Amino acid sequence: MSVSMEVRLEKQAGRCVWLENFEDMHAEKKSLDRAAKSAGVASLFSFTHGLTKELGLAAKSLGDPDVDVMSDDERKKFDAKMEEAITRVGTWFAAADGLKTVEALLAHRRSSAAEEGSVDHILKELRKVLAKAAKARQRFRLVGE
Repeated sequence: MSVSMEVRLEKQAGRCVWLENFEDMHAEKKSLDRAAKSAGVASLFSFTHGLTKELGLAAKSLGDPDVDVMSDDERKKFDAKMEEAITRVGTWFAAADGLKTVEALLAHRRSSAAEEGSVDHILKELRKVLAKAAKARQRFRLVGE
């Protein structure tokens, strides 16, 4: 089973970036957390926000209506409002902070001669997104279940 993590930017218009095979990151969680702590940066996993929590916060911000009694048209309108609300609610993190963590983790993996694999690929992909977001002074979070 492949697990994905979405990189969501605050007030983002358009599609989010999906990080595939995030289960590989979870498999390395302990070593990544130790590396982050050693480097004096936040854990990569501290930037995550559960999809269920995010959806609950968005629904609550819209009055938490009963979707089961909505017509198809009402539901489509509500879903569009939910997509917009998701980009406004919840906890956000400075992209620059996320970028510091990713850079520290990549440096640790290089210095420890870890075999390059999907963890490095995910970190490099995340670095690209966060570098661009940090330059634009955007905030972000990682969303998944």
